Amino acid sequence: MQLTELAGSAVAVYPAFRRVLGLSASAAQFLSQAVYWTEKTGDGWFYKTESEWEQEIGLSNKEVRTARRRLSQISLLEEVRKGVPAKMHFRIDTDLLLGYLSGETAIPVLPKEHNKSCPKGTTGHTQTAELVVPFGTDKCDRNGTTITEITQETTAQTTALVLAPASPKRAAKKSDPGADEAKQSACREIWAAYSAAYQDRYQAAPVRNAKVNRNVVDLWKRLGTEAAAVAEFYVGINDSYLIRNCHDLGSLLVKAESYRTQWITNRQMNATTAQQIERKQANLQAGQEAAQRIMSREGRKENEFL
Repeated sequence: MQLTELAGSAVAVYPAFRRVLGLSASAAQFLSQAVYWTEKTGDGWFYKTESEWEQEIGLSNKEVRTARRRLSQISLLEEVRKGVPAKMHFRIDTDLLLGYLSGETAIPVLPKEHNKSCPKGTTGHTQTAELVVPFGTDKCDRNGTTITEITQETTAQTTALVLAPASPKRAAKKSDPGADEAKQSACREIWAAYSAAYQDRYQAAPVRNAKVNRNVVDLWKRLGTEAAAVAEFYVGINDSYLIRNCHDLGSLLVKAESYRTQWITNRQMNATTAQQIERKQANLQAGQEAAQRIMSREGRKENEFL
């Protein structure tokens, strides 16, 4: 019996979510799956119940709620309850996530979660107790201190700890306004060239979402100022694979340098063209070998019929 029949499908996790964002394993797992669903929808919004989260990524209800709270604290997760019956919808701010991962946006430093498993009296551990006291009474401990006074003192200490200014994990990366503007201008030019060629061929506008935006940026990084012209040329290539995929930007990015060579030589290369060149090369090589054998026999003056 296959492993997937018993264990189900594997779920991807981005290690950078733990390494760069400092998330726990469960929060990184939740964020990875939420990014997947965000990119699957048109506007980024999707809904999941707690039982569906558990089925997909194996997290308990408590782990899901903790992950949601941590992601909301750093403004990555948006939540809204809507629909009839009402369901919790989620969306990941992918632009902010990219800013965090690239270092262009500083990651907020949050107080660590209280470790409830630490025994009382252990140093380096903060514990806040919720005391329920009947109204109008002031119970005392053995030293004569009222519970109200203890609670106020503990609350003051905890508040001071949470509100104490924290130094950021790392300094925010300084951005060059001129370089950023040049990058945005180049990406707009790439998208304009690709979009115009796409609409001319398919009579429909291409989809643009966070994933497509990243593809545009990556294409600019790999091809520079030639990227716009290559994107326009790419849409005109008559290849069965590209036509089946409607000339999506992801396929262009996979072989960007190859399509750049086709553009600069003004020669499309598809499966049929490649086979023709291969056959031509094979025939040429066979002819050259035959000519070499004839010349060798003439040099030795041999008669193969004798």
